[in-house]
Amino acid sequence: MTVQDIINHYELKAQSIEALMPEYRKWGSDKYYQHRLTLIQEFVGALKNVDDVAEPIWHDAEDLPESHKQLIMKFCNYPKHALGYYEGNAEDGGNYYIEGISCVSQDLIVDKWAYVPEDDA
Repeated sequence: MTVQDIINHYELKAQSIEALMPEYRKWGSDKYYQHRLTLIQEFVGALKNVDDVAEPIWHDAEDLPESHKQLIMKFCNYPKHALGYYEGNAEDGGNYYIEGISCVSQDLIVDKWAYVPEDDA
């Protein structure tokens, strides 16, 4: 899901609330929905002002990352990503870990990895 997908989703939500506002007034819940609408519009406005969203640079699992740096990992046998790290070196080998547990011990096969983007703030 991209930032634009998120913007589109919440713009549709806002349009739905706006379209139903006359009904909300009849029910006496228009203040609640007006507040929700304002929050959604502020959120969409903030997303539209994001200049640069750092996209991770994906590497094959065989291209070993620096040891103990935080990573985002994709698996070839599991649909979700995970945060973790690699421990080892090119000469002796190593393993990918999630919270101190090796991925191999959980039958998770790392396919791709990317460094977690650093916060510039």
